[in-house]
Amino acid sequence: AKRILVVGENAIKMMTVGGGSSSLKAQHEIVPLDGLKARLAGTGVQISYARGYVGDPGGSYNGVSTGQDLNDSRSAEELCTEAVQMARSLLNEPDFVNKLKEDPHYRCGCKHSNYCIGRMYTLEMACHQNLQEEIPEKLKKEIARIEKEQNA
Repeated sequence: AKRILVVGENAIKMMTVGGGSSSLKAQHEIVPLDGLKARLAGTGVQISYARGYVGDPGGSYNGVSTGQDLNDSRSAEELCTEAVQMARSLLNEPDFVNKLKEDPHYRCGCKHSNYCIGRMYTLEMACHQNLQEEIPEKLKKEIARIEKEQNA
């Protein structure tokens, strides 16, 4: 199944309040995340969301309010960590989000060697544990070293 991870506050934020002459008073608005979910419903695409940061929790501009409460009590570090962990988990274990919904204490088996992050700029994003191709010997040694340090 294909997977999409949406990261960022703008995915859940109503945007029609705009500013100045761009301000709209729409009768109905769909936030981007809900629009993606609606458009891809029934296609087999799994959509996950991570907040990533808190920008403007008030949801108002120039006196126009969306009525949304975008407050989040988590720290910036916690929000960023969640986004990175979700990305890594979806690479390593595509069904991670569904398993976490079933069991809040479920944990992914990702070893966090960051090979996926290094790959993302040159190759298809993938977890080294799930690759069908042969990983170069030098990278195997580096991954083993990192995992050994983490398990020490």
